[in-house]
Amino acid sequence: MQGQAGRNILGDFPMKIFLDDIKDGPSGWITYRDPKKVIVSLKSFKVSEISLDHDLGDDINIGTGMDVINWIEEQVFTNPDYIPPVIHIHSENSIKRLVMIKVAEKIAKRYAENAQCQHLNIDINYATDHTHCIDCGKVFDWKGEEVCFDGKDDS
Repeated sequence: MQGQAGRNILGDFPMKIFLDDIKDGPSGWITYRDPKKVIVSLKSFKVSEISLDHDLGDDINIGTGMDVINWIEEQVFTNPDYIPPVIHIHSENSIKRLVMIKVAEKIAKRYAENAQCQHLNIDINYATDHTHCIDCGKVFDWKGEEVCFDGKDDS
């Protein structure tokens, strides 16, 4: 997937990775079945977003989505210049999904500390188009505009 001078074949556009053993990713996303290959891509290319399933069919021989999120966590904690992708969790395994969300929150917090970022976009509710800043708690829509959830009708 690399062309000359280490560029993505996608040009200057960062990759979006979808890890799942059964489902294919949405249009514009690259689907992977193997977490080891995802980690290779994270090492080699600019990845803007990643969506992770936990159960990939064979935890022992293939691994799980947890392997990927643990690798991202290690990078954020050991390399202050590492920029993690926006993380989505789409696993149907409710227990492991919660564990992965907790790790994603730790990643977001550490990255915010490393970058002194005001608004880190980690979407831990993959069903919405909103992003949540772990640092300050504000919620933003897909355009980056703040969304207010005060329960009042603005009309």
